[in-house]
Amino acid sequence: MCGTTGFSNPERAEIGDLAARIPIVCAPNFSLSVNILAWLAREATRKLGSGYDAELIEIHHSEKRDAPSGTALHLAEAIAAGRDQKLADHLVLERAGNIGARPEDAIGIQTLRGGDVAGEHTVMFVGHGERLELIHRASTRDHFARGAVRAAEWLAGRDPGLYPLERVFGLESD
Repeated sequence: MCGTTGFSNPERAEIGDLAARIPIVCAPNFSLSVNILAWLAREATRKLGSGYDAELIEIHHSEKRDAPSGTALHLAEAIAAGRDQKLADHLVLERAGNIGARPEDAIGIQTLRGGDVAGEHTVMFVGHGERLELIHRASTRDHFARGAVRAAEWLAGRDPGLYPLERVFGLESD
């Protein structure tokens, strides 16, 4: 199992090679609630349609090194999947200066760092006259361990392969 992000292409290939010999779950976040948030974000995107702009705001402790977090990128991927799009074509990580109008189908992520915040992610769908917010707040990291244990138990006895955590939690898209 691996529960981190930021792998290079050769590192991803190495994980794939290992998965040919052993069962592996590799996920950016092992929290059940975060993975349900991703599922909800994907489904909300599908149901709301094109009339809603998608934005994410995340905050983590001041020692966190990556920005945006792998979890924020995972949530943005869920939104892109709900639109049948590639995230790389729509991701906006910075807005400063005279930026002009918001690009159609943009998926924005704003990153905050400070204090001892274990993690908070807000997914916003902003329409005309209304906004839907889906929020996950972590006050500890215990839930990551519970999810990892659940995944390890699920992996026991499986055939070699690279399994998505969504399968472990029963959240695979139709």
